[in-house]
Amino acid sequence: MKQTTKRFLSMILGLVLLVASMVLYFEFILPVYDEVLAIKAQKLGREEFLNGKKSIIKQVQSLIDTYEGQGQVQQVVSLTLPAEEDIGGAIAQLNGLARNSGFIVRSLSISTTDFYGGEANESGNGENSAAVIQKPIGRVSISASMAGSYDNLKSFISLLETNVRIFDLENLAISPNLSGNKGSAQDIFEYSLGVVTYYQKR
Repeated sequence: MKQTTKRFLSMILGLVLLVASMVLYFEFILPVYDEVLAIKAQKLGREEFLNGKKSIIKQVQSLIDTYEGQGQVQQVVSLTLPAEEDIGGAIAQLNGLARNSGFIVRSLSISTTDFYGGEANESGNGENSAAVIQKPIGRVSISASMAGSYDNLKSFISLLETNVRIFDLENLAISPNLSGNKGSAQDIFEYSLGVVTYYQKR
């Protein structure tokens, strides 16, 4: 009889513990677990949002860098092919190149012409259908008279080829130095040069 009672009490106690554990799980553990899951979901959502913002920032920065690069290219193009004649600048550059190469500049003269870059049409004015839509290019022709040695000439041509603004050497004539002055190592010659530079017509 006592053993039956003990077994009954043990069963009751086990049932009570089971009910208590279920109550504890559903009332305390499960809500906390759901809250932890919600917090993790919020964290993941915020991380995804942050990563998206970082990606957008990188794209914007890339666009900024691209536009800055284009600005630098435009600056270089403006120096190479100015938006105006800038005859004073062309003369100053050519004179500087001549003096840096050791030439003595005798004289400089200027003339300007325009062309459109297309093949001339039947009228010969160069304004065919393909060329008219292009932005016209202006030419500045510079005739120069200089004195110097052959080494001075080579140095001048090298500087002319590497100058930022485009200069094309169209013609060159060499004659003896009539004054009879001699260089330190080589004879001095008289040079007549025809140089052309370009600019964009507005």
